[in-house]
Amino acid sequence: LYSPESQLAAMTPGGTVDFAAQRHAHDLIGWGTAASELHYQYEVLAQWNLSLGTLTGIDLLVLPSVEVLSGKTVNQVLRPWVEAGGTLVLSGACGGRHDASGGHARVDNGAMMQRELCALLGMSAERPCPERVDAGVGEGRVVVVPALGLSYYQTEPNEREPDAIAEVLDALCPQARLVGGNLPRELEVAVFRSPSTGAISLDVANLDMRPGIDEAPRPHPLNLRLLLPREGLNVDSALLLRPGEPPERLGVTVDGNVASLDPIDLESYASVVLTIGP
Repeated sequence: LYSPESQLAAMTPGGTVDFAAQRHAHDLIGWGTAASELHYQYEVLAQWNLSLGTLTGIDLLVLPSVEVLSGKTVNQVLRPWVEAGGTLVLSGACGGRHDASGGHARVDNGAMMQRELCALLGMSAERPCPERVDAGVGEGRVVVVPALGLSYYQTEPNEREPDAIAEVLDALCPQARLVGGNLPRELEVAVFRSPSTGAISLDVANLDMRPGIDEAPRPHPLNLRLLLPREGLNVDSALLLRPGEPPERLGVTVDGNVASLDPIDLESYASVVLTIGP
């Protein structure tokens, strides 16, 4: 969840209070970076667009140091979504300020957290919130963890290990991990399916580049296999698209519901578009 109000709460007329320590922004970027490296399929949902409708189909929602959160949002959106089976992760301190109607004032209680959020966690608002909580709520659960994304973002890139975030995601949302093997974390993968035509687009970005050292990403040979939505689908064609190069047809074989593509050499970016027949 991206929270502009949490970002605004850290601003002054002269700019950000501490540009190098923007808790919400850096926690958000850290979670996104780790999820990409772990090949989890995710999207960023803006707080102004948060509703039961926009949460439909989402298994897990991370609040990365979302300081500004209204009690109305907790009671009317987050609680019913969790009770219906959603998993809510509070990363770092969340709900510590009122929304714009309350002037972004800090919440004044022992938990330093909105009372509605405390109630959702099943804890007293008069006691400090533990660093880790795992509470069942209806068919879903609410989990409190430290600001793992913030720690990840603030670690030097060559020293980062996404194990802490991987442990949370693997335990709470394993079905969103795209790749079961050891695909290098320097390769970012995303899969999209057209709701109108059924065509599948497999996008791969090569981020294997050392800043200040490499002039371009280091090429990677790829053998791509894709799990199709179901057995019995015919892949009519596979088209390889790369920047500055003409489209190239790829050979593809289907075994059950697994489509295997001809090997490709990935330099910077490639998209494979699979046309699905009857």
